[in-house]
Amino acid sequence: MFECRQRKFAMAWWTAVFKARDGSTEELEVSTTTTLQYEAWNKVTTMFPNKELLQLKSGDELPKTLEEWNGRS
Repeated sequence: MFECRQRKFAMAWWTAVFKARDGSTEELEVSTTTTLQYEAWNKVTTMFPNKELLQLKSGDELPKTLEEWNGRS
């Protein structure tokens, strides 16, 4: 008989800030299976190999209210 073991991974949401070709910045929300920022940085850079990652913001650094998100839901 085989035993099925389910792994539980910690999920974390990040806002990745990339440098666009025209010099502006682009922000994308991404999730990773790690809550450690340095590991998440490595994962995000491999997810987007053609983009230059400038910053990776954690949930603690993200806006808390809709006003801060400019009404974003």
